[in-house]
Amino acid sequence: MSKLASLFAQFGIQPYLNHTQTLVVLIDSDGQLLEWNPAFAKMKGACPNAASIQGFIADSSQPLFIEMMQAEKPWQASLELISSSKVLNFACLLAPVPDGGFLFLAEPAWKAQNEKLARLMSELKKTRRALKIKKIDLDSVLAQANEISSTDSLTFLPNRRQIIVDLQREVALCDRYRKPLTIFMLDIDHFKLVNDSFGHAAGDRVLQALAACLIASIREVDKAGRYGGEEFLILLPGTTEKSARKMADRLLELVRGLEIDFDEQVLKITVSIGIARYHIGEESWDEFLKRADLALYQSKKNGRNQLTISKKR
Repeated sequence: MSKLASLFAQFGIQPYLNHTQTLVVLIDSDGQLLEWNPAFAKMKGACPNAASIQGFIADSSQPLFIEMMQAEKPWQASLELISSSKVLNFACLLAPVPDGGFLFLAEPAWKAQNEKLARLMSELKKTRRALKIKKIDLDSVLAQANEISSTDSLTFLPNRRQIIVDLQREVALCDRYRKPLTIFMLDIDHFKLVNDSFGHAAGDRVLQALAACLIASIREVDKAGRYGGEEFLILLPGTTEKSARKMADRLLELVRGLEIDFDEQVLKITVSIGIARYHIGEESWDEFLKRADLALYQSKKNGRNQLTISKKR
């Protein structure tokens, strides 16, 4: 600091006063303006009749400025000054001078404002990152909740609600692209006898084994869901009636060969299947489903362990 004082003594302070953006004002003990630099002259130009520094200080900062004038030592504070009818924040210094007046220095608090803005931006970025993480977590929870709400808890196949939604979607695609669609309605034969003879735990094991068999026997584009109880609905997009019959024959054979281990016993089951091919533009999805259900009923009526193909009337 001594070097700066030496330079100011050597070259004079006038060049600094002329070029700095800091407001430099000499006032008397009452605040009356005595001398000022060009930076303050620009501000004074908007208020040419103001004779005291108080005329440039906003009402909100007047009490603090009075305290500063009553102090016997330099006081730094943030004050609101009136500049061109605008109230702006300035970093100010009021320092007593030997003749009883004060030297008043003020500079716009842009640096402080910029630092505050930078802090706010940093906090905003952190908040955005936190919200993004929260959204990912929420999406994950919602996805899990949706999966749970659409999945049968025993077999882990789509439940009745979901498989119906899938059927409606496949029917709409079939109507649009005119591609074949066939469905199976499948029911375990004498399932009540399994529950009555071995208990409901055995029935659950049979349902799980059949579900695994269905998943293993259908294509990736096909969908199998638990329609309710011991009934399952299988959707076969792009499958003709002829191909569907071959798939059903193979499925009947696979189920006949199942050996389901339960409590040191081996359980055997058969199923009945109703097959229906969608007639594009001639029926609704629920009429289509009803035909498959009626075909299933016919398989059971005819002795079970077989398939029946629905013929649209």
